[in-house]
Amino acid sequence: WDGKALQLKEQFINEVQDTEAKRQIQVMQQELLEKYGALQLYLEEQHLLLDKILVKNKENHLKQFEYLQQKVEQTVLNKHETTIRKFMTLQNELYPNEGFQERTYNPYQYFNEFGPMLITEMLKQNYSIGNHHYLIYL
Repeated sequence: WDGKALQLKEQFINEVQDTEAKRQIQVMQQELLEKYGALQLYLEEQHLLLDKILVKNKENHLKQFEYLQQKVEQTVLNKHETTIRKFMTLQNELYPNEGFQERTYNPYQYFNEFGPMLITEMLKQNYSIGNHHYLIYL
């Protein structure tokens, strides 16, 4: 199995992401870092030793940019939740828990229809182990 439903879901999520918002956040972040650099140079020229405070303040701002970025992504995903849920439903129907879908049937109805040699005949078939389903035509 090649995980086509998951690939399509990821492709859809990538296509709906707000790249302009990401770009603007990155621009703001870069401008802020440049301003911090200029402020640090000025404070060093003035012999004001505030390096630890500047570093801590810059870290807090970077965390806020990261939080804002996550919220933009989360809001976009919430906006398209129905479509994403359809991809997940499809994936779970085909491969529940990322594994094979197993069904349990009462064998007696098949024995009555196809005879007691059904299992023997099924065991004679050559099956290869792989990531795909088998259809048994009776």
